[in-house]
Amino acid sequence: MKTSTTIQIKKLNPIEWAFLLMVIGMGIAPNTVIGYILCTYFIAYIFLTRKNKLKISFYFVIELMLIIYLIFQFFIGVRYEQAQFTGIRTLLISFIFNFALYQFLVCQGISRASDLYATGNIISDFILLLFYFGTIFHSGGLSAIELKGFSVLKIGGVASVNIGWINVISIVLLWPNYLKSKDKNTLIKIGILLTFAILTGRRKIFLLLFVSLIIGTYLFYSSKGIKQAFKGIIMGIIGVCIIWFMIMKIPVLYEFLGRRLQNAFMVIFENDNGMDSSINMRNQLTVKAINAWKNNIVFGQGYNAFSKIYNNGGYYSHNNYLELLVSFGVLGTGIYYMKYIYLLIKIWISQLQKKMPQWYSIYYIANMIAFCVLEMYQITYMYRSLTVFLIFCLYVASNKNDGGYSEF
Repeated sequence: MKTSTTIQIKKLNPIEWAFLLMVIGMGIAPNTVIGYILCTYFIAYIFLTRKNKLKISFYFVIELMLIIYLIFQFFIGVRYEQAQFTGIRTLLISFIFNFALYQFLVCQGISRASDLYATGNIISDFILLLFYFGTIFHSGGLSAIELKGFSVLKIGGVASVNIGWINVISIVLLWPNYLKSKDKNTLIKIGILLTFAILTGRRKIFLLLFVSLIIGTYLFYSSKGIKQAFKGIIMGIIGVCIIWFMIMKIPVLYEFLGRRLQNAFMVIFENDNGMDSSINMRNQLTVKAINAWKNNIVFGQGYNAFSKIYNNGGYYSHNNYLELLVSFGVLGTGIYYMKYIYLLIKIWISQLQKKMPQWYSIYYIANMIAFCVLEMYQITYMYRSLTVFLIFCLYVASNKNDGGYSEF
């Protein structure tokens, strides 16, 4: 296959423009009027243009089951009815959005969709950078740190969580494209996404990145023989080492991320979390969430119960599993994670039926497992910008070869 050596700008068709604008909106303002308008435009365009070609999946039946469960909770009694209505609305919007995104993937294929998703997030990154650059840094969103008398950009606060996740997810989705084509344009996009991900200073999201670079590269080259497998391992390790060296040796990056990574390793290997306020806070929230769950183990206490009832409207529990258990109990949590089990089984079956290469299916399974591990430190179920990855997994599991992996 001929490798591209120049950056090419492809003309977008109307459905691609709708998708790109939606991604930009989700990046810069997911829960504002701008975000909702662009998301609604994308959804409306999908349903109007593909109303006779809609594809369904049992995955969406599971999502509907959780919404119905929230309605059931409302009737058996919850302390904050308004919060429950908010939960039903949030999950319903996510359901409609996920269904529309799946239709787009069916229409365009995973390779093109991944490229557009990454491009939209890069554009939103630069919009945020321009908007917050200068004197309007603030502690709740993008912020700056002082280094030797100079104000240096750092994407901090709540905004950094969303930005960091969507950038790393973009890299995960884009990496197979690069392994296939060695396209310069794709590599530059990955580099830009990685830069913004590092600037967020989020430690946990780099687990997904390491899984993609090391395991993904190894799997791709191992499918071509033992020598290529060894090459894949070396390339993946070199890539990770370069990133690690940059983070630990470049002063600005060390201040953003390196110091926090060191603290995290101290917790893991030395059981010492005295220096890391973030880990201390998470440990406290975990204990509080476990005690809260015990008050209604089976049915839960309603959407956002942990924050509303047990944390005075403050932080979430910072753990997707505990957040779901407190809110929806064992029954609701079981319903939610049914779709994860469904995806893993379906991807594996597709691989056994040779609908996709083995390395490709294991790549997505490995990243899904990494995603599940990260959910011990991040709430994901209520944020459609974070669960986009699951819909890409659904497409991989449900469709035969397309431009995304037919040539691997």
